[in-house]
Amino acid sequence: AELESVLGHSFPEGSIVATFHPVTTEPGEAEHQTQQFLDALRQFGRPVLLTMPNADPGGLAVRRIVARFAEEPWLHIHENLGQKLYVAVMANAGLMAGNSSSGIIEAASFDLPVVNVGDRQQGRERSGNVIDSPCTTEGVLEALHLAVGDPSLGHHPNIYGDGKAARRIVEVLSSVELGPRLIKKPFVDR
Repeated sequence: AELESVLGHSFPEGSIVATFHPVTTEPGEAEHQTQQFLDALRQFGRPVLLTMPNADPGGLAVRRIVARFAEEPWLHIHENLGQKLYVAVMANAGLMAGNSSSGIIEAASFDLPVVNVGDRQQGRERSGNVIDSPCTTEGVLEALHLAVGDPSLGHHPNIYGDGKAARRIVEVLSSVELGPRLIKKPFVDR
């Protein structure tokens, strides 16, 4: 209820958090790809919180297509949530879809299944919570159904870490004895 109050709309259990950016290597495809993606989300029938794309070439084309869907009752569009609110949304979502790096890097930390759409994240290592999909309505729809049909999908360790690296580094550094021996550089004659 608190999250919904901040968002200004409902965000029921099982909702999808989505972001779709233009693919810089496919500049003429942004409108078509966005249409395919949003058509799949519409057909899937779950509430969607969509954050707007970045300013890469093709971003305006993505925005034009998103604007056509603005009055859809299943879709809530946000320009930008900011880091804290975005993390809260990820923690409460049932599924993530789109082509944002947050689906590849952060989502596993929230046990969040991800449908990664298209080639934008190609070449990035991913945790076991990610299903890759072609950027077609049928492909995205199939991947969405696979994602919700596999309850274990969200429960994979995050290959990018567990968020506790800083604490571990501090622990190791605090155990190192600081003294003249550490500071003195040995001379090596080559």
